[in-house]
Amino acid sequence: MHIATLNNDAAHAIVLEDIVKTREIYRTIGLGAVLLWLVACGSAATSLGGDTSGVDGSGSSATIDGVPAPDTAETPDATVVQSDDTAETPDRVTRLGDVTTGLGDVTTGLGDVTTTAKPIDQVLTCGKPASAGGLSEGKQPDKLRRHDIDLARFPNALCNDGTGAVFFYRPYVGEANRNRWVIQLQGGGSCHSADSCARRWCSIETNFGMTQMSNRLTPKNGIDGQGILARRGDNPLGNYNHVYIHYCSSDSWSGTRGPIDVTVADPAGQKGEVTFQLQFNGRRIVDAVIATLRRDDTPPLLYDNGELPDLDDAEFVLFAGASAGGGGVINNADHVREILESHNGGCQNGSGCALRVVALIDSSFGPDDAGLDMSTTTLCNEQQICDYETLMKVELSQGSVPLWAPDTDKSCWEWHAAHAPETSWQCVDGNHKLLHHVTTPFFVRMGLTDSLISGNYIEAGFSVPGQGPLTLKLFAQLVRQQLLALPTIRQTAEEGDLMPVAPGVFGPPCSRHETLSSTPDTFDVTLQSDGTPYTMLDTLFAWLSGQEPAALVTDGLKSFTCP
Repeated sequence: MHIATLNNDAAHAIVLEDIVKTREIYRTIGLGAVLLWLVACGSAATSLGGDTSGVDGSGSSATIDGVPAPDTAETPDATVVQSDDTAETPDRVTRLGDVTTGLGDVTTGLGDVTTTAKPIDQVLTCGKPASAGGLSEGKQPDKLRRHDIDLARFPNALCNDGTGAVFFYRPYVGEANRNRWVIQLQGGGSCHSADSCARRWCSIETNFGMTQMSNRLTPKNGIDGQGILARRGDNPLGNYNHVYIHYCSSDSWSGTRGPIDVTVADPAGQKGEVTFQLQFNGRRIVDAVIATLRRDDTPPLLYDNGELPDLDDAEFVLFAGASAGGGGVINNADHVREILESHNGGCQNGSGCALRVVALIDSSFGPDDAGLDMSTTTLCNEQQICDYETLMKVELSQGSVPLWAPDTDKSCWEWHAAHAPETSWQCVDGNHKLLHHVTTPFFVRMGLTDSLISGNYIEAGFSVPGQGPLTLKLFAQLVRQQLLALPTIRQTAEEGDLMPVAPGVFGPPCSRHETLSSTPDTFDVTLQSDGTPYTMLDTLFAWLSGQEPAALVTDGLKSFTCP
């Protein structure tokens, strides 16, 4: 594998969209604001940010630190750097199994409890649809059809409001694609406290709403395939079996808790203090969908005159997500892979496993919190949360962990319990999990000027040691450095000996947050290697086939326009 990068001296001219407008759209308040989203999928935007699928937007050019970027589309040549992909692929080893994390009731013993309150929709009358991240009724003849999870079979596959989980599907085209799959997790932020969940339901100070907490506003008949699910000739994934899972659990696809009763001040200011019921079942929803696709005590899913194949016969599965969906992939990739491998007939013959499961993670890889100075942040000034370790420990004791009872990448907790129990708190950090403990082969797509994530970091007041307050230019440089390092993480990861291949990378200069459901961002953004333009999908399939370029990263362009 090689990683191609663009001319270093152009970093000051990276093109971005209207950052100020995007910050206003996504702004929320809470525990210094940032705590509500930094740790849900690492440094990705999951509580303040989210999925913009289904929301139209046009590309634009702007400036960084006052340097204008002309509104012309150019794709630059790239240079090549060798990675460590000559390392021998190790045999898989048995993991440690269940272990005690040493975190007490913070991470265990948070099972379901007896509740007496009514569901949130019966208590909060201010429920409002989201202004972003919604899904539209499909109009294409080959649209993905809706399927409601069988709650008799999977009684815990519930949205925040207690309605049942929903996903959309359509079968393959062409016999060669019969056992090839794309399973995509929708993004859409998260809520880490009862108060932020109440405001999320009412779409107060956020562009999310009850759309991301219920199935009530989900299209009844189906959705059109967009982005990586677009059925078009230049999409190598276009004729695979497609599954798109609606996000309604507000927990980065990790929760295992509910129902629970919570009491908050009425966010609409009409009723004083109110008590209602919430569910956090993201992990349970993932499990229910995978079991349904595997026909585990469920009938085949019908489509016109045919049916969706049995996932247990799969030969290739791309498990994908962006924003909170990307966080969900980090939280669930190894878990889903292990389920599929344990039931796939091609993995039971003793001669290796014919099934290939890989992960695609978009808009979920912001700067490493551990390397930033938090002493200048609002978190430090207002909440006395002034360093990375304190931030993670507060999340363990007061944030999403006690609320969601998340079931995330178990090998992180197991490794730390065995080797460094005093740092088990790092397993709350999505970036740490990705860089050290996700052993499913993965490909990262991250825009260097992601408008949402960069805006949240900058507004929160983070600084870069020795360089001063975080700016968009510094943000882009930090993200670029992390992307460049990904192909060598097997040398530094705590579970590096279990990572079979180096990650693939696509790092454009673009500012759009969440691109997997955007057809223009999927097919119209290119980077060049040796004079040839490559889209994200071109780079992904080069990586999958062991060819070049398996990793493309830009640090900025003097002139470039993103869709």
